[in-house]
Order: sequence, then structure tokens, then C-alpha cells
Amino acid sequence: MNNTTRLALVTAVLGASYSAFGTDVTIRLTGSTAFRAAVFNALKNNYFDSTPTMVLPGNTGTPGTGSSRITFIGTKNAVFGAGNRLIVQAAYSGSVEGLVNVLRTTASSPVSQPKYVKENGADDTGTDADLAFSDVAQNTTTFPTSQKGTAFEFPAITTKPVQGVGVVTFAFVKNAGANANTIANVTDTQFQALAGNGSLSLGYFTANPADTTPVYLFGRYAFSGTRLTAGAVTGSGANAFQSLFSGDGGDFISGTSVLASDSATWNGVFNDGFVSGGNLAASLLNAGQNELVLGYLGLGDVRGAKNQAGTAISLLPYMTSYNGVAPSKANVIAGTYSFWSYEHLYGVVGTQRTDVTKFVNGNTNVKPLLSNGLLKALDTQLQADLDYVSLNQMKAQRAGDGGLVTPNF
Repeated sequence: MNNTTRLALVTAVLGASYSAFGTDVTIRLTGSTAFRAAVFNALKNNYFDSTPTMVLPGNTGTPGTGSSRITFIGTKNAVFGAGNRLIVQAAYSGSVEGLVNVLRTTASSPVSQPKYVKENGADDTGTDADLAFSDVAQNTTTFPTSQKGTAFEFPAITTKPVQGVGVVTFAFVKNAGANANTIANVTDTQFQALAGNGSLSLGYFTANPADTTPVYLFGRYAFSGTRLTAGAVTGSGANAFQSLFSGDGGDFISGTSVLASDSATWNGVFNDGFVSGGNLAASLLNAGQNELVLGYLGLGDVRGAKNQAGTAISLLPYMTSYNGVAPSKANVIAGTYSFWSYEHLYGVVGTQRTDVTKFVNGNTNVKPLLSNGLLKALDTQLQADLDYVSLNQMKAQRAGDGGLVTPNF
């Protein structure tokens, strides 16, 4: 083989290799941890042309619905063209933090941009979020003056008056091992008292003065939409006395690390709760068996709970009723269960990349639900999901309110 032939062969191979990969399109997601299970299943099962490659930090472990940092790699030829890879980097920490991330403010902030995962499992830092999921509407979330701004919200996939992409259901949950007869139901008054004190005697829930065992509150940190929703629904507000583990690997010790924090004042105390629903679920699974703890979680984290050793142990048997109604998708749709919130999707005002809009809406901006973007993939997932609710499922049951009931948050 002469040099000319060899050069032609090498050029052909390199050309084929390049065209096989084409141009990468990267989309970065952040925000709500309560909704991450729905997003995971939508991307894994309904969005890409085939099952995507999924990468966790350090390339270790098995990707799952509870993965808070994960990267998906695949193709979506109908939207981004044949031969072009789509890389979706997800790093979730909380709805409020996600809204600050997507605002891309240059003001001093206790919030940092998410730490995404590269293809090789290494940390990918210094990159801005393109999209943020939020359990709460931005105008109901308190930001410091320096953080004021309006993020772009993608249109609802169904009839207004509500913007959003789905419904996330929450539940009050006892720690694993708690007797079924301890706390069967939580009322607004009971949660207000618990959040205001950090602990209460069990008798406050059972109406039996002999039940003197203390009940402690485990909850989320100040940037959590789940925490804000719990405060809004129960009337307890953003303030909460919450208990934490005494150490990363230690047992829960009664009364340790109890802090009061007001997320509305942004007073710099942000270690007043668990960063993600997954961490809170693991803590409920590992709380000392002689303790009684009550927490609040999205149903996705209740069902997909893993202990600190990574073993999957569902917390479903430890859910309580709320105001006398059991948490379930059917009860949310029927309008009898009220601990839920619309899930919103926000983008960057004024600088929304065409690729980001195409990722969300598909290859057309008209009736996105009928297109092939993320909204379509999410609706397909939510329709069949055991825990989350599609806006179209809500619409079918509630024609009297323009198709949807609008909570005040």
C-alpha cells in the first residue's frame, strides 16, 4: 500500500468516525428532587431513539429513579438530526435552588451551580443550568432582593389556568420500624405544632395521654420545594424546627442538631434539613428503632427509598393519612387528597437556546403534547405512573375549573 492509498484510507476512516458521532447537543437539568423519578423514567423509557447510556458519578453504581446526579447519552434523530448525540446532564438539589440556578444571577448567593457528570463519570463544574424543575411556582418562592428575577416558564401541556408539566404527590411518612398504631393520620393542626416545636409527645397524635414517646420532625432544607409545599398546604409556613442525624454514619440521637431556620429570611443557616428526598428517605429507614420520627416526601422517594447501605426498602407501609385521606394518585385526581403540587419547568429568560426549546417541545412549538419532545415523554410516563399525575388526568376529572384546580402555591 503506497502512502497516497494509506492517507486516503485513514481519511475515510476518520470521516466515517466523525459522521457517526456528528455534533453533540448538551442539555443541563436541575431543580426538584421530588420529580426526578418521573424525569428519569421519561428519559430512559420514552424519549431517546433507544435506551440511552446512563452515567453516574465515578462510573460506579446502577442508575435508578433516585439518582440525583446522572447523565443520559443517546440520539433523538427526529429532533436533532441523524448522527448527532444528545447528552442530558441532570443534577437535582431542590426546587428553590434550581430556580436560582436558572436565573443565572451574578449576585452573591449561597447557591452554587449544580455539579454535573461527564461521560467518563468525572465531575463537570462551571456550567450553567438550562432547565429547572420546581414543585412551586416562582412567584410563590421568596428570594433575597439581589435574586429577584423572572425565569421563563414553559407552557402547560394542557389547558390553562395552570402552567406546569405534571403533578407531584407528597406524603407524611414515619420512620421504618415504627408501629402501625403509632401515627396513623396527620392533621394540619398537628403538623403546625410539630413544625413549631421540633418534637411532640406521641399522645398528641393518638389522643392517649399514656403515649409519652417523643416524636421528632425530619424534613428538607430551605431550598426545597417539598418543604415549601408542606408549609403552604398545612398552614405551618416556611419555618420549622427539624431534627437531623448526629453524624453522617451515626445513629439518630434524640434532640441533637435541632435548628430553626426561616427560608424567607435567607439567614445563612441552610443545614436545617436534608438536601434531597433520597437522603431524607434513607434517614427514615435508618432512624433508631426506639425513636419516632415523622418526615415528608414525594411519593417517588417513598416508593424508591434506599437505606444508607444502598438497599432498596420501600417506605410505603409507613405512610400516614393526611386529614383523614390516604395519599394516592387516585385520591389526588378525585380531589380528596390535598398534599400535592403542580410541577413547573423553567428556562433562562432572553437566552433560551433553540436546542433547549426543541428538547422540551420536540420538532414543533405547536401543541407540544402531540410532538416528540420532553413534554410528550413526561406525559406518557405520568399517565402510567403509580405516584405522579399527568395534567391531562387532572383535566379529565375537573372540567369545572377550566380543567384544573389551582392551589395557592
